Amino acid sequence: SFYWAIFAAALVILGNLLWNRGVETNLRNRFRLAGSRFTKPTRLALSVIIILLAGTGSTIYYNTSVLNGEALAGDSNAAKVAYEKKYKKYEQTVQPKITDVKIDADLYPEEGKVDIRGRYLLQNKANHAIDSLHVRISGYSIGTIKIAGRVAPPILADPEAGYYIYALHAPLMPGKQVSFEFDLRRGRNGFSAIRENTDIVKNGTFFNNEGFPAFGYSRDVELANNQARRKYGLPTRPRFPDLHDQEARQYSIIGKDADWITFEATVSTIADQIAFAPGTLRKTWMENERRYFHYRTDTTMVNFYPILSGRYEVREDRWRDVKIEIFYHKDHPYNIDRMIKSIKSSLAYYTSNFTPYPHRQIRVIEFPRYVRNAQAFASTIPYSEAIGFVAKIEEGDIDYPFYIIAHEMAHQWWGHQLVGANMQGTALLSETLSEYSAMMVMEKEYGSDTIQRILRFALDDYLKARSAEKEKELPLYRVEFQPYLNYRKGSLAMYALKGYIGEQRLNEVLRAFLEGAAFQGAPYPNALELLFLLKKATPDTLHSVMDDLFKKITLYENRVAEAESQPLANGRYAVKVRLNARKLYADSLGVETETEMADWIDVGIFAEEQTDEGTKEIQIYLRKHKLKSGENTLTLEVPRKPVRVSVDPYYKLIDRNPDDNVASIDVRTK
Repeated sequence: SFYWAIFAAALVILGNLLWNRGVETNLRNRFRLAGSRFTKPTRLALSVIIILLAGTGSTIYYNTSVLNGEALAGDSNAAKVAYEKKYKKYEQTVQPKITDVKIDADLYPEEGKVDIRGRYLLQNKANHAIDSLHVRISGYSIGTIKIAGRVAPPILADPEAGYYIYALHAPLMPGKQVSFEFDLRRGRNGFSAIRENTDIVKNGTFFNNEGFPAFGYSRDVELANNQARRKYGLPTRPRFPDLHDQEARQYSIIGKDADWITFEATVSTIADQIAFAPGTLRKTWMENERRYFHYRTDTTMVNFYPILSGRYEVREDRWRDVKIEIFYHKDHPYNIDRMIKSIKSSLAYYTSNFTPYPHRQIRVIEFPRYVRNAQAFASTIPYSEAIGFVAKIEEGDIDYPFYIIAHEMAHQWWGHQLVGANMQGTALLSETLSEYSAMMVMEKEYGSDTIQRILRFALDDYLKARSAEKEKELPLYRVEFQPYLNYRKGSLAMYALKGYIGEQRLNEVLRAFLEGAAFQGAPYPNALELLFLLKKATPDTLHSVMDDLFKKITLYENRVAEAESQPLANGRYAVKVRLNARKLYADSLGVETETEMADWIDVGIFAEEQTDEGTKEIQIYLRKHKLKSGENTLTLEVPRKPVRVSVDPYYKLIDRNPDDNVASIDVRTK
């Protein structure tokens, strides 16, 4: 903006020289008159402006095209293609697993810089010796790399691809360990023409260990879009390994280079900030006008962890022996009570129905709105200010700060105790089960009406998103981290299943699944194992329901055609409902086939009730009825005058036009 302001000033001077102040209109004469107006002060001002313009332009060019030219140069897709073509040959090269991590991180928020020193213990879990390390490091400049205490120069270094190969001094034999030490730096390098890095900021730093040394070729770096792959002459690939790929079960969704790790970190920051990493805070101290924080976990965790720093107020509380801490910006205290309430409700429900919480504390830490999400790490939940800390929840609104906390708390079980294999269906084990768990906490706190609204949103979002699917829609048990499936359809399916087999039985299955697979290494659990347990707990007559919910793409077209009621002599009301039902199966390309229907589906009847707030509807009848394809007529009896009837009133099924599932009831007199 300064550059263009100077440029505008130059135009003002030139415009003033050529300005028509009389009747002269000839352009040649106006240039002649401009020469006479070009006085010494004007020449001096224009000279200064030209010097400033040249200096500013040079500075901008140097920063955007020299220091940060790589951010704009070339095609990012081309870089991914080059990575794959160069190093795909190493995909099956066996690498050791990280078992222990110690990190020293020095944060300089004002400068946008971080220095990282780390030490891994690597263990050979294969059945043959390993003679070299294939290391991926991205986004950081590399200082010293030491292997087994010795400085190790790479035998291959490709900084553009972030791929390095180091020869081991002696082969790493099966079961043996070796240390790997690294020294990394990252920071702002002048300024760029594109959006600046917002991970390390003056107040509210938040980044994770992506870019830290990782081992082995990674498919995550490859170009994923098949249309783009065809453009570059690459073969089509599945987005995730097939659900029956046994090799894929040897690795978790977190990565190939670690199973479960022990973790310790010391993070330093400027004197007026608090720094965070997962684990229990063991010690804090001041040194050289910097604050140091030492964390260590009490149990193993996945190899995925954050580092944060900022100026915070803190609200503390407890649930049993678990310390609760909310770290927030001093001007954003609005929803702290909601968050603490959600943490307590979540801990109570999840420990009662699933397994114990494995940590001594849980921290929620606000970070700036550059990113609009919340994310669960072991005992730590970074939470964007944009989706909770500055939310204004009015009467009647869904309490989404409460809901988001409940979802991220659920990840302390689904994703941080039980981790799925790197294959199709893993999102069902993390996001879908976390969404279901959060809904149960919401239902206990806010009732079924709130869940009805959440499910309707999930249904609408699913129907909208599936129409925009660019690849293939997959059944839920094969989901590949597509939000409209693992969040939206997943929440509908799990809530529907609860309605069929009951909350207690469903939670007993989830508890058994957790107890059998929590902190499990290879072979990692998958969706087939969960479905097997669910099917065992489901009556034989409902096995087709399991298939409809999880293994097929099932659509409904249910509609209430007519409804009427008549008062009875005993003061109750008879309700006659005529409705139409239709069920279809869709394939992955959206081709639909109608199928015969004989499904147990909820039918609800509602009445009006006067309250202090006015008239509201209350449910007076809810039961499942077996509906066949075509027209169905039901005659029901309810205890009071009904006003509305609905088929599938809680939107548990995928009905493409849910608005016609409900109708007013005509009252007939005798």
